[in-house]
Amino acid sequence: MPPIHILIVDDDHSQRTLMRLLVLLSYPTAIVAEAPDGQTALTSYEADGADLIITDIQMPILDGIALTIAVRARNRALPIIVVSGTSDGEALACDAGASRYLNKTVLAAQLPQVLADVLAA
Repeated sequence: MPPIHILIVDDDHSQRTLMRLLVLLSYPTAIVAEAPDGQTALTSYEADGADLIITDIQMPILDGIALTIAVRARNRALPIIVVSGTSDGEALACDAGASRYLNKTVLAAQLPQVLADVLAA
């Protein structure tokens, strides 16, 4: 079985690094790509694909909600986890088609289980 390909999208480098580490702790053979904004992520997804996208909501150029909508127009089944440091993002993420939503305050504690859930589906 080939390694899973995960695209992490966040304008904060330290958040991308944290998510990368959390992903690799659970899936050591995963191929992890990173993007600092939704437009770069969309270009990367169109060029290389992905088995899962983890995206922040608030980013410059193209935010995580717009990215989720754009990816959903291309692939209805791709798991997309939307993360945010604000409490009002869950409804927006779900309406856009996110598979799951995580608040950044619980990211380290909950991301491993959420990864297992969405990748098993």
